[in-house]
Amino acid sequence: MSVKSLIIIEKIKNEMRNIETIVNKVGKGFKHAKENIEDADFYLDSVAFNLHGFYSGIEEIFEIIAKAIDTNLPSGNRWHRDLLDQVSIEIAGIRPVVVSSNTKKQLLEFLAFRHLIRDIYTFEINPEKLEKLVKILPETFGSFKEDIGNFVIFLEKM
Repeated sequence: MSVKSLIIIEKIKNEMRNIETIVNKVGKGFKHAKENIEDADFYLDSVAFNLHGFYSGIEEIFEIIAKAIDTNLPSGNRWHRDLLDQVSIEIAGIRPVVVSSNTKKQLLEFLAFRHLIRDIYTFEINPEKLEKLVKILPETFGSFKEDIGNFVIFLEKM
C-alpha cells in the first residue's frame, strides 16, 4: 500500500468519526425537541445545523477522493451535485464507484437540504422536513458507511 493511499484512508477515517458524532447529535437534538416542546425551536436549530454538517462531512470525503485519486474537483454553479455524480460512477482503471446509486439517491435529500439551509433563516425551516431527514439519517449513514468501507478496502489493495 502506498503512502498516498494511507493518507487518504486516514483522512477518510477521521471524517467518518466526525460524521458519526454529527449523526449522534442529530438524534439527541431531535429527541430533546420532542421532549421539550417549549424549547423545541432551539433544539431544531441544532438539528438543522448538524444535518447541514452531515452532508458537508460527506462532501469533504468526496473532495479528498476527487482531488487525490480522480485529480478532478468539479467547479461552477453545480459543483456540489457534479461531485456527487462523479463519485457515483466508476472511473475505469482508476477507481470503482465510491457510493452506490441507492446511497446517491439518499444523499440527494441531504444535498438539497444543505442548499436550502444556507439560504433561509432557521426559523423558516419546516419541522416536518427536518423530521423526514432525521428518520432517514440512520439508513443513509449506514449505506454511506458501507460504501466507504468498501472503498477503503479498495484503497488498501492499491
